[in-house]
Amino acid sequence: MGTFQKAFKESRPKKKTMNCKPEGIVIYTRVSTHEQADSGKSLDNQLQRAYDYANYLKVPVVANYREGGISGKKIDNRPGLLEMLANLKPRQMVVVLSLSRLARNAKDFFDIQQRINDKYCFLHILDLQVDTNTPSGNMMLTLMSAFAQFEREEISKRTSSVLNFLSREGKLGKKPPYGWRFAGKQMPFERVEEEQVIIEEIRSFLQQNPDASISEIVKSLTEGKYKPRKKATWKEGDPEPKWDYGKVKAIVDQNDLRPTKSLKEEE
Repeated sequence: MGTFQKAFKESRPKKKTMNCKPEGIVIYTRVSTHEQADSGKSLDNQLQRAYDYANYLKVPVVANYREGGISGKKIDNRPGLLEMLANLKPRQMVVVLSLSRLARNAKDFFDIQQRINDKYCFLHILDLQVDTNTPSGNMMLTLMSAFAQFEREEISKRTSSVLNFLSREGKLGKKPPYGWRFAGKQMPFERVEEEQVIIEEIRSFLQQNPDASISEIVKSLTEGKYKPRKKATWKEGDPEPKWDYGKVKAIVDQNDLRPTKSLKEEE
């Protein structure tokens, strides 16, 4: 089943949750390590925005789940989110600041959205001003998540195609770029999934921080405990490799991770 077919299928919640006034607001806030200093995404700012919305609806806040320094990559690594999903009561509304606070890919969003629907509850995204309490809002949220996932997949496909072309033309060095490895003559490169995770982390960081410098990306990776590729000559007992400006800049350039707005120059 394709991304968009699944989007339409998953965008249909149980009818009992549609067009009902919520009986309580459940607030979920999250900030990752590299976002801690961003006042616009701080836990306090997210919480205030959610309370303002609850006051506007004149619906009481019945629970508040906060996760600081937590990556949005994996649902299983987010105890606050799991606790919230387990404790939801029918006709409560989950309020989050943005889609990225809740999920970073379409698969996780579908999963979280369905769990909320299964509890006969709603989801409201503040910065989009849409929620799953209406059919149109429910489908819009699902499709937006699907489009974001589709875009990431297309970037990966384009990168692979460029690498294969350069390889055939003999314009690529002997060592494959970070995130890829040699596979065969017909398809010279294939993804290295554990390194693609780091590529995706950098891409996400730049999408949220378009003015970030390479040094700031290095700091983010280090604080997130992501480790660089070890050299072929590395052996047990050698010092663990560390991120540096050159390594990270090569990853950004080779995988076309720069956002539309250029990275700021290093001082």
